[in-house]
Amino acid sequence: MQFIPRAKDRDIIIEELITRNKAWEIAFNSKEHRFRMLKVEYQCRQTKKSIGYERMLNYKEISENFVKNDLSVYWGDPTNKDWQNLFFHIT
Repeated sequence: MQFIPRAKDRDIIIEELITRNKAWEIAFNSKEHRFRMLKVEYQCRQTKKSIGYERMLNYKEISENFVKNDLSVYWGDPTNKDWQNLFFHIT
């Protein structure tokens, strides 16, 4: 439940391809959960912590475009119904 591959996953129950944009929509948004960091920063920190993504040295300078297009994973939001359904369907 920690991450979803972006633009490559398919909900096998409803046969929906999870596009990059859809994955970004259901990725964990730290601001919605009152964290003091942007969604982009949270996604970068989690990725670096888990898989050691070296290109992310300064979180404050990372653009949303970089995160949406260059990260290999997004960290899902367990409170998001779409994420819950996707996770349930692919496990």
